[in-house]
Amino acid sequence: MPVRDQLQMIAQFCVGAILGALIWALSEPLYGKPEPWDVGILHYWIAVAVSVCVAMLIRPKSWPVAAFAVYLGQVVYIACFYHPPTAIILPAWISVGIFGLIPTVLGCCLGWFVKGLFARKRKTI
Repeated sequence: MPVRDQLQMIAQFCVGAILGALIWALSEPLYGKPEPWDVGILHYWIAVAVSVCVAMLIRPKSWPVAAFAVYLGQVVYIACFYHPPTAIILPAWISVGIFGLIPTVLGCCLGWFVKGLFARKRKTI
């Protein structure tokens, strides 16, 4: 694999992980709820889908890296900074996986669509 591709994958992973962590970090300041799905599952789904889409645009061929990075960013943020006052129902890595699976797939589809739009515009110009 060329060095350029490796650097793009590293950048994609870093961007995805940061965006995944921001989903949780910004939940309380923006909405007053510590868990992003407490605001409404649709808000969480949109945040995950957009995060995966943005990370995927760096290198669409490696979409699994973008999806895993957003997931891992959320789990690492929860493990390091989120300490709920009451017991949690499911471990974070399971609940993020369950609640985040559908928006991750939607984010990948959105990323392919957006990348296709940019490719078409470049050909017509």
